[in-house]
Formats: sequence, C-alpha cells, structure tokens
Amino acid sequence: MIHLRPSSDDEIDLGELVRKLINEWQSILLITLLGAVAGVSIALSLPKQYRIEAVFSRPSMTQIAPFLSQSLIPLDRQQIVGELLKNLQSRSLLEQALQQTDNFVDHQGTPLSDPQRVSKITTLATALQIAPAAYAFLPDNGENITEFDQISISTLSADPASTKAWLAALLDLAEQQTMADLVADIEGQQTIELQKLSQQMLAVTNTASANQQRAIEQLTNALAIAKSLDITTPRASSTSNTIVDYNKGSVILMAELAALKNQQPTLQDVIVGYQQDSRGNLVPTVLSPQMLQGQLAALQQLNLDLTAASLLDHRVQIQVPAQAEKPNRTLIAVAATVLAGFLGLFVALIRIAIRKAD
Repeated sequence: MIHLRPSSDDEIDLGELVRKLINEWQSILLITLLGAVAGVSIALSLPKQYRIEAVFSRPSMTQIAPFLSQSLIPLDRQQIVGELLKNLQSRSLLEQALQQTDNFVDHQGTPLSDPQRVSKITTLATALQIAPAAYAFLPDNGENITEFDQISISTLSADPASTKAWLAALLDLAEQQTMADLVADIEGQQTIELQKLSQQMLAVTNTASANQQRAIEQLTNALAIAKSLDITTPRASSTSNTIVDYNKGSVILMAELAALKNQQPTLQDVIVGYQQDSRGNLVPTVLSPQMLQGQLAALQQLNLDLTAASLLDHRVQIQVPAQAEKPNRTLIAVAATVLAGFLGLFVALIRIAIRKAD
C-alpha cells in the first residue's frame, strides 16, 4: 500500500512558494507599474462626458386650454404630455434638430456621409433618456409615485455646447409637432362631423322639399277637378275620395296653392340614432332641424386660437454641470493597477513552474 501514498513531490510548500514569489518581485513590480501607466494613460485619453439635462413641468391648464375646451376629441393633460414625449423620441425630429444646429459635420468640419448620419442619429436616440424627474429629498413610498409632475430629458456628451444646442432645438420641434398633430386631429374630426351633419341636413331638406312638392301636386289636381266641375266656393257636402278635397272650391284651392308655393319647405325632426331604455326597448334619438342647424353653424365657426397655447415653459434652461460624469479616471487607474498586479503574479507563477519543470 506504500505506492498509494502521495509523493513528496506533489506537496506544495507555501513557504517556499512565497520565497520564490518574493524573488520575482522585480517582474511583478514591473508589470504592475506598466499596467498602472497604461491605466492612467487610458483614463487621461478618454474624453470627459457631461450629463446635459433639461427638466420641465407638464403644461398648465391655461397653456392647453384651447385643446381641452373643444369637444370634438376628448383630451386630457396626460394625453397631451404623452404625445409630447413621443415626439421627443422621434428620430425624424432629432434629425431635424441636428440639421438645424449644424451637427452633421465631423471634427474637421467635413459633412457626414449618409451612413454616418444614420449612425449618429441612432446613437444619440439610444443615449437620450426621458424619465420623471428624480428628487432625492422625497421619501420612497414603494409605489414610485412622484409628488412632482416634472420630466427630465438628458444625455451624455463630450461636447456640451453642441448638445445643448440640438437638445433645445429638439424641445422646440417636439412642441411644434405635438401642437400641429393635435390641431390636425381636431380639424380632421371637425371635417368628419361637418360632413355628417351636412348629409343629415341635406336629407331633412330634401325630404321637406319632396313633401312640399307632393302637397303642391295634390292641390293642383284638386284645383283642376274643382274647375272642371265649376266649383268656385266651398260646398257643404263632400263625397270626394281624393287626399285634398276639391269641394273647397277653386278660390280657396288657388289661394292655398299660391301660399304653399311661396313658403319655405317645412323641415321635420330627424332620427340620428337609437338608445335602449330601462326595459331594453329601442328609443329613437331625435334632433330638430333647428338643433341640426345650430350644431352645423357651431362646427363651421369653430376656430382654435393657439395664440397663448404652449406645451413647454420657454424659461426651461438646459443645464450643463461643472463636473463630468464620465469617465471615472481614478477608478480606471486603480482597476488597471490591480489587474496588472494580478497579471504580474500570474506571470511569476508561470516562471516558477517552468523552472521547477526544468
């Protein structure tokens, strides 16, 4: 059983290993210093990146009053803010903002190629952060509900001046686009409602004209019969089966016919829909011609006054901090030094193992 015992050659003498590592102190120190120098060089070569941020509140009720006061499209403040945030993330608007601020050039002032433009837009759109503004002094209630309805839009940049310019342009473009979209939706719905009411009004008018024409034809027929029978004055008895009694006499019939021809067609109520009552029966919803005319006139006169409307407070300032957020040069240098030290130890162990094998 002696052959099953571990050989003394397989045992590790930690004391001897430590002494050998100490003998390799020059190589370990050299690699560590080289790593430290490399880490410091890399840290110093990385450009400083600043967190460019703008914080703005949601618009007040007064600012968006023209949109809330109209009844064509139901809107609330949160919906309008949501549309604004969508436009802030629009890559087409981001491209316009970069174009307006001359940010499609490289460091030498050479215009970027189309692939480079697309790459820059994609990179900036990905880096753009839009979130509720954070307030460290507020207690965490566990529901992530902020007491302040404010929004932060920020991005990291090594060129604060140009980033501040295109971010301001993006805010303006997003506000303009959001208001234009809302106006287009409202005007589109206005056109649809006008067409519906115009068609209903046309149907009411056509029906009234047809009824008047039918009444004129009936009076004309009755008058012809009265004249053929030489009935000029009303007769006491009437055996006529016609809708209009020719026994009224030609004098009265001629007067009624003249009056009917000179008067406007009588408009009647129109059924615009049905609703169920408490018993489940369908009850027609009736609108009078006057109500139709009033709704039509109100829609035709609807005009959004956007003179005082706005979505952003134009006093919003884009902040550039004094301290760069990235890179953390101290951390990079320390990490590089530590990693280089471990690398030096690893190299020393390899050298010791090679010597032992020899």
